[in-house]
Amino acid sequence: ELAPDSDLGDRPVVVDVAPLDPADRDAALQAGLAVAETMRARGLIRGAFLHLQGAARIAGPAALQAPNRPEGDMP
Repeated sequence: ELAPDSDLGDRPVVVDVAPLDPADRDAALQAGLAVAETMRARGLIRGAFLHLQGAARIAGPAALQAPNRPEGDMP
């Protein structure tokens, strides 16, 4: 469920996914990261945070907030 003050409006958003095995989860996150990086390159977004079943990826300036981690990778 989205927060009542979300700025997503009527945009469709996935809020639940059946359990995935680690390889499928990581593949989904990498695919999302690739889309985010394409959107950043086109100037459509400044950054993205992707979180799925306990794993996360970050793209863009958000990576600077985790200086000990390589961009695109978060446990």
